[in-house]
Amino acid sequence: MSLKESFLEIWWVVKTCLTTIWFWVPILVGVYVSFEIWMFIFVHPLSILIAPVLIAIYAITIQDKRARSQFGLLRARRLDAMHPIGTGPEFVAEWSAQDRVEEYLRVLEDEKKQASKK
Repeated sequence: MSLKESFLEIWWVVKTCLTTIWFWVPILVGVYVSFEIWMFIFVHPLSILIAPVLIAIYAITIQDKRARSQFGLLRARRLDAMHPIGTGPEFVAEWSAQDRVEEYLRVLEDEKKQASKK
């Protein structure tokens, strides 16, 4: 047998072992068990319950800030004299729809000009 043939034979054996599921099952089970033991020792159970709530609150806050900055919304609180008792103040967005439409049309014209130059 030549060196090349023996190398290819070894390569096929290694490839066959690494691509079968039965090679990876004990490794994945061992990783899972060690991860569970690590969590049992080092992670407090309440942090598993509290962390997703904190992440959700943070994500909602960031999404709200992004939406306000993207659309130019201001949080102006105004309480009318006819406002029903027991309800909170309404949030009024202070922007003009006509200005937004004109800005959109201007952007479309700029894109048409850039497309025609190319």
